[in-house]
Amino acid sequence: MSYPRAAAAAGCPTIRASVLSLIVDGLASRSLPIDPLLAAHIEPGQLADPYCELDLRRYVAVFEAAAALSRDPFFGLRLGQEVEIEQFGPLGIVILAAGTLAKAMCAWARYSSTWQSGTTTEVISNGDVWECIYQISDDTIRPRRQDTEFTLALVCRLFRGTLSRQWAPLGIQFEHAAPEGLETSAARRLYQRAFRCPVEFGCTSNRILVDRNDLEVPTVGAYHGLAPHVEHLLQTLERPAHAPERLSERVTRVIRNRLGYQSVTAPGVASALGLSARTLQRRLESEGTSLRILIRECRRSRAEAMLADPRRQVTAIAHSLGYAGTAVLSRAFKVWTGSPPRTYRRKSPARS
Repeated sequence: MSYPRAAAAAGCPTIRASVLSLIVDGLASRSLPIDPLLAAHIEPGQLADPYCELDLRRYVAVFEAAAALSRDPFFGLRLGQEVEIEQFGPLGIVILAAGTLAKAMCAWARYSSTWQSGTTTEVISNGDVWECIYQISDDTIRPRRQDTEFTLALVCRLFRGTLSRQWAPLGIQFEHAAPEGLETSAARRLYQRAFRCPVEFGCTSNRILVDRNDLEVPTVGAYHGLAPHVEHLLQTLERPAHAPERLSERVTRVIRNRLGYQSVTAPGVASALGLSARTLQRRLESEGTSLRILIRECRRSRAEAMLADPRRQVTAIAHSLGYAGTAVLSRAFKVWTGSPPRTYRRKSPARS
């Protein structure tokens, strides 16, 4: 069985049309004009098949445009709370049928790639706190706040729906800056209703933090009989294997997830990849790079992306990248680009 792919540049990350349909339904329920928005971003007929693969960049742009059209800066966050679980299709069913919260998290991490490529979805054990990470890999796909808030709100609903009791994560972390209007009680209530836990902004990646003690809580048993059949469908949707991933690519992913949040050291990165520090160093050298170079590249790309948002303070950016202060970031940034951070910011188009 094969499924159509929308016209897109080779190697372009994609997302299934069924997810975009959720945005369309959200706009329709608000009695807002849909056709002009779709015509600007999507080819005719692409929404007819829920498995059709659309350009992820265009999807993200549609989401941001939908928020502007609805005049609701919290459109994505609200939509993540409105979507019925069944609307999320086989991926939602597999999560609900997982058996425990731990299995639900792992199912989400494994099968999300069948719905959306070019994105990191993984579960990391960090002692008593487990992390569910969601991150679009291409830093140039911005702004992307609406997609991020929608995804984390929906995933929390899916996880909550697996349990026989009320559940909330320990915390939520967003890469984007705190939105305007967050200081109002109405905005705070929106985030509290969606997540029921503290929410942080301006972090290095998007995370759902889960208490280890919640992992083995049994689920309510919904859809258990369908699980094998739906998993078989998702496995047919898994993208064919390409050339083996280079170690430097795997290391870069680990760095991005830890930067400014945990110390990025050779032993720590090596352990995350099941290697010794010496093997890590030797294999990176064989690929013509090193851990230091990869950390520098990650810091530069993240710094450039964060500086493009005028609401982010340079001091906060420095700390989020693991620097001791603004002066250290300024020296490094001037070496990378020839300009200090504030000069670079004045020349950059705003994005978040």
